[in-house]
Amino acid sequence: MRQVEVREWGSPAVLRVVEGAAVPEVYPGHLLIETTSIGLNPVDWKTRAGRGVAEQLPGGRPLVLGWDVAGTVVATGQDATGFDVGDLVFGMAGFPGLGNAYAEFVAVRATDVAHAPTDVDPAELAGTPMVALTAWQALFDVAKLSVGQRVLIHGGAGGVGHAAVQLAVNAAATVFSTAGPADQRFVAELGAIPIDYTDGSFADQLDSVDLVLDTVGGEVFTRSLDIIAEGGRIVTTPDPSLLDLARGRGIVADWVFVHPDRGQLSEIAALQSASKFRTHIDRRFVLDEIAAAHAYGESGHIRRGKLVVTPR
Repeated sequence: MRQVEVREWGSPAVLRVVEGAAVPEVYPGHLLIETTSIGLNPVDWKTRAGRGVAEQLPGGRPLVLGWDVAGTVVATGQDATGFDVGDLVFGMAGFPGLGNAYAEFVAVRATDVAHAPTDVDPAELAGTPMVALTAWQALFDVAKLSVGQRVLIHGGAGGVGHAAVQLAVNAAATVFSTAGPADQRFVAELGAIPIDYTDGSFADQLDSVDLVLDTVGGEVFTRSLDIIAEGGRIVTTPDPSLLDLARGRGIVADWVFVHPDRGQLSEIAALQSASKFRTHIDRRFVLDEIAAAHAYGESGHIRRGKLVVTPR
């Protein structure tokens, strides 16, 4: 099969498309899927550069990166219950360890994927798992979002942001979202009340909120503390470095580090099939363009949603 290998950390140029690689073995509790689409995330290029979860990966080379994947089951391992050959599935392969999704065939834990709706574009499916699970776990597992709460989601046009807007809207919250001028209509179509972050301080444009989901970090996190109602909460995805600042002001503050979850993916799949959740695809690439995809992603040019790669 064809796969993308990394032999050293560095720029997008270190990504090499290799022919004739061995198809992965199917161990107990695992599935072998033939890849239809691969979702890219910021963690991909951070890892390729040797940052973040790169420190947790094995030291040997070559490595195959990539975690978000959609495909068709072609073999099932012992104890991989609930799936048959021919099933369409999607999920996160092996995160936070080595995912191996940049390949034509991927071995995944059966517990890390879910049955995919057959009426959704495979590229959209592949772009869904990491951002949708991050948003789900932040809003529901950590923040315990409830009906009628006022929620501010920063970066509502981005990957996690646009997923979170839709999930919060579906949960009957009142949702506000920061976005640039060109993305105001986009976040409004998702169901949020848009806040133009270029038009003065967002804190001057709305009253207090019960929950802030911060997908940006830094100064955005700090300024958000001024608009959180008494008893409110802030959840951040970039890093936990500022949590103590919020806690020192009596605000409940948490950081979310995503994990695979078949049950949550199944609920997200049901929303997709019912047209209540969509993953916007900013741009599509093929496997031979993986270096260009990484360069595009880390350049900051992604305005809305996700990047995806197809094998050919």
